[in-house]
Amino acid sequence: MIPSHSTNGQEDFSPLRLISELEEQQEWFAQVLHRTLCQSLSGANLLLQLLERGNGASTADALPWQDLRQSLSGSMQELHGIMDWLRAHPMAGIPLPIALRELAASRGVAFFCDIPEACPALQPGSALARVIYFLASTGTWGKGRLQMQLSHRNGVISFFLKSEDFDKTDWLQRIELLEPALQSRARIVGASFTVTSDEIRLIYPAPRTSLEDVPCSH
Repeated sequence: MIPSHSTNGQEDFSPLRLISELEEQQEWFAQVLHRTLCQSLSGANLLLQLLERGNGASTADALPWQDLRQSLSGSMQELHGIMDWLRAHPMAGIPLPIALRELAASRGVAFFCDIPEACPALQPGSALARVIYFLASTGTWGKGRLQMQLSHRNGVISFFLKSEDFDKTDWLQRIELLEPALQSRARIVGASFTVTSDEIRLIYPAPRTSLEDVPCSH
């Protein structure tokens, strides 16, 4: 259940408060996964290694053990990836362009940005900045060649993430799985969110919204 926050006795339904509550829930869920499933898988992996060493079987007999170990290792990697995106939000005190640049460098993603770091709409305390970073972290989770871009044109901030892989099956499956979470965040901040066969794109403000609240111009 989403915790209730109030200001002067009234519920606070501001975009920043709603996004903060979603992040708090995600962090709690990530901690639960770490304490339960992650610890259980780690224990099972250790037990499997001990059984393999004590088995002393021939190469042919060891094949099922190897298959089981690979399957377990893959499950642990997927779980760690899920925990990473559950905890995704900009680091405190860092504007979004800097946070995206560091994220892209850590994941081997090409990144292009023409927005000044001082843009008020993209500071750490901005709900929009936190939504875009969540989208970037989610979209770059896993393997694949990707291109990421953040730009500002005619009063509109746009962010897109494009897959450059020939086979985009895994990437699209991951994005489709997380699309409801991404759509809900875009709606909270008044942005539009679209998914195509090779890219995801966020536009702020959404076309029907006034452009007056995007103060990024010099």
